[in-house]
Amino acid sequence: VDLVHSAFEGFNATILAYGQTGSGKTWTMGSSSDLAVNQYNQGIIPRVIRHIFDLVEEKENEYPNSSYKIQVQFLEIYGEDIKDLLD
Repeated sequence: VDLVHSAFEGFNATILAYGQTGSGKTWTMGSSSDLAVNQYNQGIIPRVIRHIFDLVEEKENEYPNSSYKIQVQFLEIYGEDIKDLLD
């Protein structure tokens, strides 16, 4: 949550999952292919995205003439390879 609020103040924000194969990084980040995950079992990514858009909605109600631009990257780094997971 502090990371999201810092991003709204203009700071860059990064979430990094690091660990051995099979250690739970994908589950923790919440990037599984199952879309029917209940709220309590969601990972970091869906929770942060929901929080970001809730804050945008609050800010738009508070400042009706404001606009927001959200940019994200979702990368997988494995060995020397970098894969864009949104491409």
